[in-house]
Amino acid sequence: MSGYQWEFLDENDFWIEYGRVSTGNDAACRVNISSGTLELQFAKYPNSKIQFWSQKHIYTLDFTTMKQTNLLTRVTRDVRRVRDPFRCDEHIHENRSNEVMIITNLSYQKLLLIPNGPMCSTVPIAPGHAEYSRVVGLLLCSLSCYPRSIFKINNPYLINAFENKRAQLQNQNSNVQYEVKCLFHGTSSSNVTSIAEENIDWRLHGTKIGQLYGRGAYFASNACNSRLYGDAIFICHVLVGLTATGSPDTIKPPKDRFNRTIDTTVDNTANPTVFVKYDSQEYYPVYYALF
Repeated sequence: MSGYQWEFLDENDFWIEYGRVSTGNDAACRVNISSGTLELQFAKYPNSKIQFWSQKHIYTLDFTTMKQTNLLTRVTRDVRRVRDPFRCDEHIHENRSNEVMIITNLSYQKLLLIPNGPMCSTVPIAPGHAEYSRVVGLLLCSLSCYPRSIFKINNPYLINAFENKRAQLQNQNSNVQYEVKCLFHGTSSSNVTSIAEENIDWRLHGTKIGQLYGRGAYFASNACNSRLYGDAIFICHVLVGLTATGSPDTIKPPKDRFNRTIDTTVDNTANPTVFVKYDSQEYYPVYYALF
């Protein structure tokens, strides 16, 4: 293996080698992949993305743009590949309790085993934490009351399905700009566990809102509307590309005049505030707040 080192620019603008703890000194954020493994995968798949994990987050690294993206927070960081004159050829070993995936030709190739343990975890976010403040800021754009508590959801299975679907749609419609929107879904707190584990299913969690704009999962651009439907609000990443005005009779979105499948129906195409999704792979919950 060539003597190159892979580094990311951390939150304090220091270059950190992969596999080491950043200057934030949070060991739980140390990723399960080494600089050497990245070099091996870059040599094999120089135009691909690679996915890896820490105890708290899931990331992708795009070799073509040299950007690392946190799939939960959507934060991106610069990445660089630099010559390391002190590094010799080495054998690469990864912990098989973790999983690394390569994205090539819009599909995941599993390199290691899926991690043992629960398929989903939820972690309370402490008030005063920067992430807590960001979520509260999103909610208070339209709400006047603070949540009792906020939880972060880590479900790699839902995230993987979402990223695969996004790649598929972008490949099918290369001239369409697919956007990941941060939207809200209101429900009863009795549904939070099933949604965190299995995603939002309108057949189970959507009957109270009705079907004015289509028979699918409903999301709102402001938290105030979502608060009307229960004491819990999910903050979700929702993939939106081609839209059309929905109706109560919409079971599956139609095709547009270019014969492209519309993925989302809305209340108003010019300035939508309600979004209806028909494929559960096109959205996933990131946080939920209890009121």
